[in-house]
Amino acid sequence: WSVCILMGLSGFAYGTVRTVGEVLKRKDCELQVVKWINANIPAPSTTIIAFDVAHAARHYTYHRITHLHEFEIGETDLPQSPEAGVYLIWNEAHAGRIARRTPGSDDTIPRFTENYKWLQDNVSKTALAQICGWDIFRLNQ
Repeated sequence: WSVCILMGLSGFAYGTVRTVGEVLKRKDCELQVVKWINANIPAPSTTIIAFDVAHAARHYTYHRITHLHEFEIGETDLPQSPEAGVYLIWNEAHAGRIARRTPGSDDTIPRFTENYKWLQDNVSKTALAQICGWDIFRLNQ
């Protein structure tokens, strides 16, 4: 029994260390994104549309962060030229998987698929950086 208990505790310890390591790695990545935002995106009045990293960006920056499903397409004017104004931070593959789901009547992320398709079809994206799988773009028409 001692060996079984020892093996069980060892497995539990390994799982705990692995999970804590993943959480710390994600937190480090989020803080790298926040550091990039603070160093490279002007004026806190700039709009940043984010997915997956939105909560950390809201917490650690003074910029206006809008989650992809909260974004109102008609309420934001995208610049015509390649000037700064609206930014996007997301992992496109992950967002695409979420956009393909079939939402129910109790959808917790309304407008997500519509906004995802709008970003794919109607917006010019200029790549600025990639940090831990998140792409950062400047958006223009």
